[in-house]
Amino acid sequence: MTILKKILVSLVVCGMAIAVVPLNDVHAADTRKKNDDLQTAEYITLGKTYKDSVGGLNSGDDYDYYTFTLTQTTTIRYNVKKSASATLYTYLYSASNNSLGYESVTQYVDYDKATDTSETTYARLPAGKYYLRVYTYDNTPVNYTFYVQKWTPEAQQITNVKSQTIEYENPKYTALYLYPRAASYDFSYNSSNTKVLTVNANGYVKTKAYGKATITITAKKPTSGYKNLKYKASTKKITITVKPTNVSNARLANYTTSKGKTKLLKKQLKVTWKRDKLATGYQVEIAKNKGFTSGKKSVLIKTNKTTSKTFTKLKKGSKYYMRMRAYKTINGKKVYGPWVKTPGTVKVY
Repeated sequence: MTILKKILVSLVVCGMAIAVVPLNDVHAADTRKKNDDLQTAEYITLGKTYKDSVGGLNSGDDYDYYTFTLTQTTTIRYNVKKSASATLYTYLYSASNNSLGYESVTQYVDYDKATDTSETTYARLPAGKYYLRVYTYDNTPVNYTFYVQKWTPEAQQITNVKSQTIEYENPKYTALYLYPRAASYDFSYNSSNTKVLTVNANGYVKTKAYGKATITITAKKPTSGYKNLKYKASTKKITITVKPTNVSNARLANYTTSKGKTKLLKKQLKVTWKRDKLATGYQVEIAKNKGFTSGKKSVLIKTNKTTSKTFTKLKKGSKYYMRMRAYKTINGKKVYGPWVKTPGTVKVY
C-alpha cells in the first residue's frame, strides 16, 4: 500500500486534538496490539461504538489504527470521548492520498467534566477507504470510546412562534412581529390568505381584513459553518386569526336628534356607533351594573350596515351602562373584537 504523506487536518480543542499527519510516522517499538500500524488497522462498522486505550511514548502502545469503507459519497460524524488529563490525538486519512475537502465542527464540553468529548463532521466524503489513527504523546494511559457514523442533516426546531389571535390594525401599521428561532436565522414567510394579512421578509405581519390565515415559516438550510452540515431546511405552520378592532364612536343616550332637533326618549335608550365595513355585525348590551349581570339586555345585530339600536320598555328612573363590540364570522364561528364601554350611566326618562 502507498504510504500517504499529506497533512490534511489539524484541530486542537478542550485538551484533545483532531488532526491529519503523514501515515509513515509509525512508532517502531509499538508491538503490543494487533492494530498498532497501518497494515493491521482494525476494520470498524459505521454506527458501532468502540472502546480501547492508548498509552504514552514509553508504554509500547502509542498508536491505534482503524479503517472503514464508504461505498458512496457520504457525510460522516466522528465522535470520541476520552478519560484522563492527557491529550488525545486522532487523524483521519484518505487511502487515495487525496485531500478530503471536508468541513468540520467540534462541540465542546465543560472543562471541569470528567470526560472530554470531541465531535467532528466530515462532509461529502467520496467513496473509498479511510483510516483513523488515535494516539497520545503523554505517558499517562488514556481510555477512549469512539464511533464513526453516517450523518443525515436533522430538521431544525423552529420555536418562539405560535398560533394566536391578534387585533386588526390599519394596514399601514405592523400588527405583529414574528421572530422565530432556529439553527438558521435565515427565514422566509408565506401567508395562505393575503387578503387577510401579509408578512414581509423580516417577519412583520400587516393586517388587511378580519379573518384567518396560515403562515408558513421556513428556516432555510444554513449556508456557513457547522450548521450547514448538521441541519436541513425546516418549516412550521402557525395560524393567525385577525379579530375586529374597537367599534368607533359608540355612545349611549336618552335622546335622539333628527334634522337638528333633539327629542327626549321616554322609557328608552339609544346606542349609536360608526359602521365597521370589515365586520359581519355587532353585539350590543345595556345593564344596570358595571358587571353587566343586573337588568342586562343584549342584542346581536347581523349586518354591519346597522349603526344604531334603541332599547325600549325600560323602567323610568333606572340607570344603565352600555357596552358593544363588533364580530366577524370566520369558518362558521363568531370572532369578537374588544368591548367598548360607556364610562358612566345614562338615566331613563
